[in-house]
Amino acid sequence: MPHVYVGIGSNLSDRTGFLGQAVKSIASLGVLRAVSPIYETAPIGGPDQGPYLNAVAGFDTDLGPLDLLDRLLEIERAAGRVRDEKWGPRTLDLDILWYDGRNIDEVGLTVPHPQIRNRRFVLAPLADVAPRLEDDIAPFADSLGAVADQSIRRMTGPYDVDGERWMLSIEAATELTRDGDVFHVKTPPDWSNTSGDMFGAFLSTVALRAVGEESHGQQPSSVTYQFVHGIPLGAEIEVSPVRVRGTGRSADYVVSLLVAGSVMGRASVSTVASAGRITIAPDVPTVVPLSQCTPVDELFAPFGRLVGASAVSWRPLERWDIPDLVDGSSDLFRAWSPNLTLGADDLFLRASAIMMPIDALIWTTAMHRLGLLGTREIVVTPTLDFSGRFPNLMTDPGWHLGEVTIDHMTDRSVAGTIRVWADDGAYLSVGTSYNLIPDTRYQIPDNN
Repeated sequence: MPHVYVGIGSNLSDRTGFLGQAVKSIASLGVLRAVSPIYETAPIGGPDQGPYLNAVAGFDTDLGPLDLLDRLLEIERAAGRVRDEKWGPRTLDLDILWYDGRNIDEVGLTVPHPQIRNRRFVLAPLADVAPRLEDDIAPFADSLGAVADQSIRRMTGPYDVDGERWMLSIEAATELTRDGDVFHVKTPPDWSNTSGDMFGAFLSTVALRAVGEESHGQQPSSVTYQFVHGIPLGAEIEVSPVRVRGTGRSADYVVSLLVAGSVMGRASVSTVASAGRITIAPDVPTVVPLSQCTPVDELFAPFGRLVGASAVSWRPLERWDIPDLVDGSSDLFRAWSPNLTLGADDLFLRASAIMMPIDALIWTTAMHRLGLLGTREIVVTPTLDFSGRFPNLMTDPGWHLGEVTIDHMTDRSVAGTIRVWADDGAYLSVGTSYNLIPDTRYQIPDNN
C-alpha cells in the first residue's frame, strides 16, 4: 500500500481532543504506522488567533491521492471546520504532506506540500517520525536549521499506536505535588526501562524539578544521581530537597527520593545565580546529518524489538540515531536525540533534557563495545551513578548530539564520559555514567 504523511493542526476549542479524533479517523483509512509528538506553535494567520497544536501521522492506505483528500476534508467537516478565511483559525486542519514519493499537481492538491520546508511546525514532527524522508530536492530534515528561529514547544511524547494515546512528556510525567517541605510524584508507565524500573534520567529530572521549586531564581549548574535501589513503575516517590549550602551566587542541595519511607536514591544538585560565558569548549564533531542516520528501532528491527516496557516507552520516546554505525568513520559512539523539552523556558527542564543522552548512550556504547549491537543478544547494564554539568542552558536546540568515550571497561563494569552539543554546534554539557555489566545476557526472541 502507498505510504502517506499527513500534517494535523488545531487552534480552536479542545485542540488535543480534535487531534486525537483526527488520528483515530486517519487510522480508519488504512494502517496507522506512527504519529509524532504534539507541538505548540504560533499561528501563521491574523494576530487574534490562539496558538496551534500540530502533529504528523504516517500511515499506509489503498486510497488514491484525490480520494484521500476527499476523506480528509470529510474528517475536517466532521470536526466543525469552516473554510471562510485563508490561514484563519480552525478546529482541524489536515494536509497531505507526502504521498508515496509521488509528485502530484492537481486542482486543490500539490504533493509534496510546497510549504514543508518553510514551516517548523511541519518539519519538526516530520523529522520525529521520518528523519530520512525526502523529495526530489533533498531530505526534509536537513531544512530544520533554516527555520530554527520559528517558535515551537514540544507538548507530549509520541503517540502509542497500540494504546491509542499520546505518551506523557517528561514535563507532565515529573510534575510535583507539594506537601509541606517535601514533594510527591507517581511513576508513569512511559518512563520505565526494560527491567520495569524508572529511567535514571527520569529520576534526575524529579530531583532537578524539586530544586527548581526551592532555588529562588538560580539555575542548575550540575547534578549527580546515585542509585540505592531501583524505583519500580507505579511507585509513589517522596522527594525531599535539603539546601546544605547557599549564598547569593550559588547553592548546593541534597535531594532524597524515598518510596514507602525507604531511601531509593539520592541526588546532589548545585545551582548558580547566572551562567558564565564559555571561553573553552570542545569542538563539535563532524557527523553525518540527521537525514542519513539509522534510527535505533530500525537497527534492531531485523532482530525483533526489545522486550519489556521499552517496547512502548523508551524506544519511541528516545529515538537514538547512530551516525558512526552509518559511515563507520570512528570508534566513538555518537547519536542524535530529540530535545524532549523543546521550547521550555524552565532551565531545570532544559537540564533534564540534556540528562537523557547522558543516561541512555552508555548502554548503547557498552553494547557496541561488547560486539552485541545489532545482534539478538543484549545485556542490561544497571547504572550506579551518573552526572551532568551544564555550562550552557541558554541554548534551546531542536536536537542534541551526544558523543561517548569509554574511560574504562572491565568484565564487570563500564565508565564513560558523554559530551552534548546543540544542533547548531553550541556546547551544552559534559556528563559521566558508571554502569555494571552483569554476566546475564538475554536473547531477543525471533518474531519471524
